Amino acid sequence: TVRDLLAEAAPVYRAVWWPSHERRNRQWANAMEGLLAHYLGCLGPRAAAVFRSEWPPVPIRVDASVYANWFGAYTTTAAGPHVTMSSDAAGNLELYGLETLLHEGVHAARMLRSVDSALAAEGSRQRARIPPELPHLLLFYTAGALVREVVPTHVPYAERFGIWSQSRDAERLHVAIAEEWGPYVRGRRSFEDALRGLVARTRVRGV
Repeated sequence: TVRDLLAEAAPVYRAVWWPSHERRNRQWANAMEGLLAHYLGCLGPRAAAVFRSEWPPVPIRVDASVYANWFGAYTTTAAGPHVTMSSDAAGNLELYGLETLLHEGVHAARMLRSVDSALAAEGSRQRARIPPELPHLLLFYTAGALVREVVPTHVPYAERFGIWSQSRDAERLHVAIAEEWGPYVRGRRSFEDALRGLVARTRVRGV
């Protein structure tokens, strides 16, 4: 089994790789703790306001690992909110680490549920089928926008690492999100109007 293979390899990993990996993980964790101490007090409430939810009152467990899947971070909730992030991925370093922590924190706290429900209701009203990737792309956009609010020179993760340029559909959705959802994030449009425009602009063709 995979468990048996991992147990067999563990002594070699501990002897050869673990000392340097542990140092890297601790360095990354210390850097992220500093950024969170400085910025989370405003980012958490802003995310809660945008997603019409609540930032969790208790800390979310975050584990650092040199490898954390192909993306560099993932969240599980089956045994309580738990985020695992790569301490070595370029997208998790410095302010990108802060943005990814915010992104994964929203997942861990299940803060997208209100947006999912509202999108589904608006889709039903417009008799439109919504692209399944839309809520996650909204999160990419929002996490980057919120970090840029506190650090205006920050280039959001989705721009820096090619989320929007990965396909024509992603490019199209980015334009709609920026033009329909972006003003809502900046406080210039209502939540309901933003979702109405988003659904109208992003509905799956042929539906």
